[in-house]
Amino acid sequence: MKVKLLLIGFIILGLLFSLFQIFSDSSAEFTEKEAQDVAVKLYGGKVLDYAEQNGNYQMTLENDRGVYYLVVDGKTKKVNTIKLIEKKEELDLAGDKVVGTSEISGDGDDGDGGMSIREEKREAIYEKKAKEIALQQARGIITNVVKVTTQKGDHYKVTIDSMQEVAHVYVQSDTGKVSSVSSIPKKQTDDEDDDDDDHDDDD
Repeated sequence: MKVKLLLIGFIILGLLFSLFQIFSDSSAEFTEKEAQDVAVKLYGGKVLDYAEQNGNYQMTLENDRGVYYLVVDGKTKKVNTIKLIEKKEELDLAGDKVVGTSEISGDGDDGDGGMSIREEKREAIYEKKAKEIALQQARGIITNVVKVTTQKGDHYKVTIDSMQEVAHVYVQSDTGKVSSVSSIPKKQTDDEDDDDDDHDDDD
């Protein structure tokens, strides 16, 4: 009887040891590289840093929407935690997405009450896009760009000079949509100059 119990005990221990080996091997096979691949495949972008803790893989991932903290479970091989750390600013101008860069300074101010470096860069990007959009509405050479406020909101007023006319294109600064396009024929301008000359001759 005792021999049978011992044999059964050895068999159970053997099975437990085998199961332990199987599970430990399967978790060991899931490497840091594989955990990163899981995260990148799901969310895109690239992994900035990572660390392994208690069989789970913690990492910071950056994609076009922002920077995320996430945890990949070493057993299930799935993401069980994800948090947005930093959201990237975006502007959609005529279908083109412009993503703002992160500020270097903590408060984002340049120290003299003016725009931060990020704001200046963003303003330059928006103005460039406004020029491109305006040139789709009228042909010629851009002679002036000013930011104005109308009843419809903030706009870039882009002046385009051509052989035939001078056009003013109003582009919304936040959406990139064209609010209005007006043009003055060069001939009309010349005629007005001639009229002024006639009046001068009469005098």
